[in-house]
Amino acid sequence: ETRVTPLRVEHGKVDTLGFRFDHPKAGGFAYLPDVKSIPDSTRDQMRSLDGLILDALQEQTHPTHLSVDEALEIVADLRPRRTWLTHFSCRMDYRLVAPRLPEGVELARDQLRLRIGE
Repeated sequence: ETRVTPLRVEHGKVDTLGFRFDHPKAGGFAYLPDVKSIPDSTRDQMRSLDGLILDALQEQTHPTHLSVDEALEIVADLRPRRTWLTHFSCRMDYRLVAPRLPEGVELARDQLRLRIGE
């Protein structure tokens, strides 16, 4: 049985929700597609993740979304086993960004399917 936990995150001046999914065979995965910052109380709920799907709108800073570098700072803090960055703007150049990502971090793509628990 999968347990779903809502996670409060900040999206500029408003709060939005991400979700943590815990399954006995897959460990913990978190999905945060619309986020600018993650409060410490939420980060505490995101430790020991096997997977993280995280907003990274573009390379430049933005008032309501994470930039690639801001997302990578969160990844360095939380240290999930694997991370997929998502929610890109049309300004994101996949060919330039993908090669500079650290091991375990990749750019999501259209129709990406993640098999959890296998």
